[in-house]
Amino acid sequence: MVIWYEMLFSFNRVSKVLQSNDMQISVAIAEVKGLIAWLDKFRETGFIDAMITAKEIAAALDVDPIFLEKRPIQITRFFYESTVSHLHHLQVRNLSECIVSCIL
Repeated sequence: MVIWYEMLFSFNRVSKVLQSNDMQISVAIAEVKGLIAWLDKFRETGFIDAMITAKEIAAALDVDPIFLEKRPIQITRFFYESTVSHLHHLQVRNLSECIVSCIL
């Protein structure tokens, strides 16, 4: 959420300048260049800064700053569905049969 907040805040500021009635092209270009520079800086250090900010917010709210790992996806397969490994085995078998038949 911290990352989205920082990004939306920066984009919103530039958007308001671009939508103003008395916008000047030079100011608009400077704002867009500033946004691009901010994005370049954010790409390098933004995630680390966002983690620090998130931990500070969690500490201020007395919440454990623990980021849970993503739960692994479990796909339910029915008896009539084939698995990928089974298809791979058939492809390898067919390939080996083709090679043997081509050699003979």
